[in-house]
Amino acid sequence: YPLLTENHRGDLNLQNIHRERLNAEGHQLYEITARKFVTKKNPLGMYSKHLLFRWYKRYGMCFQEIILCSEEHSPEEKLAGCIRSGVTLMIEDKPEVVELLDKNNIRVLMFDAPYNREVKGENVTRVKNWEEVERYIRGFLVKSDIGMQRG
Repeated sequence: YPLLTENHRGDLNLQNIHRERLNAEGHQLYEITARKFVTKKNPLGMYSKHLLFRWYKRYGMCFQEIILCSEEHSPEEKLAGCIRSGVTLMIEDKPEVVELLDKNNIRVLMFDAPYNREVKGENVTRVKNWEEVERYIRGFLVKSDIGMQRG
């Protein structure tokens, strides 16, 4: 089913192993990310976007789609990206984004960090690493009684 990944803590090779396993199982992985300048239509924006995509390629990151958001409006733009792409589970750590997604009934796996320890929500599950993310997704699919899109 559609879910989002964000480049969070930990070894990139380990992250890619978990992403590859989820992709192989038919999950659709979307990258909805806010990065400085990448949404600007000027030379700095174009160069920033080029560097970001080069970084994805360098580390072998493959996604169904990459949605770029501005840092200034990342909560609203990430929510819009989730809705447009049918994302049902998002991996996120920014408190403002987590809270907005939770209010809009999108499940969030929130990477634990000192700056988001106060964030709680009905649709929020705190995780510490990619192994917990993968375990949650598998358990969510088994326990879920709602229709999930796969592949």
